[in-house]
Amino acid sequence: MMPVLASATAGSTVMVWIDASGQLTDRPLRRSQVLGQTVMAAGLAPVVLGLLLGSAGLLAHGVLGRRRMTAWDADWQSTEPLWTRRRRASRSSPGT
Repeated sequence: MMPVLASATAGSTVMVWIDASGQLTDRPLRRSQVLGQTVMAAGLAPVVLGLLLGSAGLLAHGVLGRRRMTAWDADWQSTEPLWTRRRRASRSSPGT
Protein backbone atom coordinates (compact mmCIF):
# COMPACT_ATOMS: atom_id res chain seq x y z
CA MET A 1 0.00 0.00 0.00
CA MET A 2 1.29 3.43 -0.90
CA PRO A 3 -0.08 6.87 0.06
CA VAL A 4 -1.27 8.95 -2.91
CA LEU A 5 -3.06 12.24 -3.40
CA ALA A 6 -6.67 12.25 -2.28
CA SER A 7 -7.71 13.42 -5.75
CA ALA A 8 -6.27 10.29 -7.44
CA THR A 9 -8.88 7.88 -8.74
CA ALA A 10 -8.70 4.11 -8.61
CA GLY A 11 -6.72 2.74 -11.55
CA SER A 12 -4.89 6.01 -12.29
CA THR A 13 -1.15 5.99 -12.92
CA VAL A 14 1.08 7.09 -10.04
CA MET A 15 4.81 7.74 -10.49
CA VAL A 16 6.97 5.96 -7.91
CA TRP A 17 10.71 5.84 -7.40
CA ILE A 18 12.63 2.69 -6.54
CA ASP A 19 16.26 2.11 -5.60
CA ALA A 20 18.68 -0.44 -7.06
CA SER A 21 17.21 -3.22 -4.91
CA GLY A 22 13.64 -2.46 -6.04
CA GLN A 23 12.53 -0.85 -2.77
CA LEU A 24 10.38 2.30 -2.80
CA THR A 25 12.41 5.45 -2.18
CA ASP A 26 12.05 9.22 -2.27
CA ARG A 27 12.19 11.07 -5.54
CA PRO A 28 15.64 12.23 -6.68
CA LEU A 29 16.83 15.66 -5.64
CA ARG A 30 15.95 18.57 -7.91
CA ARG A 31 18.75 20.49 -9.62
CA SER A 32 18.32 23.43 -7.22
CA GLN A 33 18.65 21.10 -4.21
CA VAL A 34 21.84 19.58 -5.60
CA LEU A 35 23.22 23.06 -6.33
CA GLY A 36 22.35 24.25 -2.80
CA GLN A 37 24.05 21.29 -1.17
CA THR A 38 27.11 21.76 -3.39
CA VAL A 39 27.40 25.44 -2.50
CA MET A 40 27.00 24.67 1.19
CA ALA A 41 29.66 21.93 1.08
CA ALA A 42 32.04 24.17 -0.87
CA GLY A 43 31.53 26.95 1.67
CA LEU A 44 31.91 24.79 4.76
CA ALA A 45 34.90 22.74 3.59
CA PRO A 46 37.47 25.57 4.03
CA VAL A 47 35.98 26.48 7.41
CA VAL A 48 36.21 22.90 8.68
CA LEU A 49 39.72 22.55 7.25
CA GLY A 50 40.75 25.78 8.97
CA LEU A 51 39.36 24.57 12.29
CA LEU A 52 41.17 21.26 11.96
CA LEU A 53 44.48 22.90 11.05
CA GLY A 54 44.10 25.46 13.81
CA SER A 55 43.38 22.75 16.35
CA ALA A 56 46.38 20.76 15.16
CA GLY A 57 48.54 23.89 15.44
CA LEU A 58 47.38 24.57 18.99
CA LEU A 59 48.00 20.97 19.97
CA ALA A 60 51.49 21.03 18.46
CA HIS A 61 52.20 24.36 20.17
CA GLY A 62 51.20 22.91 23.54
CA VAL A 63 53.22 19.73 23.11
CA LEU A 64 56.31 21.57 21.87
CA GLY A 65 55.97 24.17 24.64
CA ARG A 66 55.84 21.46 27.27
CA ARG A 67 58.90 19.81 25.71
CA ARG A 68 60.74 23.15 25.63
CA MET A 69 59.93 23.84 29.28
CA THR A 70 61.11 20.35 30.28
CA ALA A 71 64.41 20.95 28.47
CA TRP A 72 64.71 24.41 30.08
CA ASP A 73 64.11 22.90 33.52
CA ALA A 74 66.78 20.26 32.93
CA ASP A 75 69.24 22.95 31.82
CA TRP A 76 68.36 25.10 34.81
CA GLN A 77 68.91 22.19 37.20
CA SER A 78 72.51 21.96 35.98
CA THR A 79 73.08 25.74 35.63
CA GLU A 80 71.41 27.04 38.79
CA PRO A 81 73.98 25.70 41.28
CA LEU A 82 76.82 27.33 39.33
CA TRP A 83 74.94 30.59 38.91
CA THR A 84 73.92 30.91 42.55
CA ARG A 85 77.45 30.02 43.73
CA ARG A 86 78.90 32.87 41.65
CA ARG A 87 76.37 35.34 43.07
CA ARG A 88 77.07 34.24 46.65
CA ALA A 89 80.79 34.41 46.05
CA SER A 90 80.54 37.94 44.65
CA ARG A 91 78.46 39.12 47.63
CA SER A 92 80.86 37.77 50.22
CA SER A 93 84.02 38.74 48.39
CA PRO A 94 86.11 41.35 50.17
CA GLY A 95 86.13 44.84 48.78
CA THR A 96 82.43 45.02 47.87
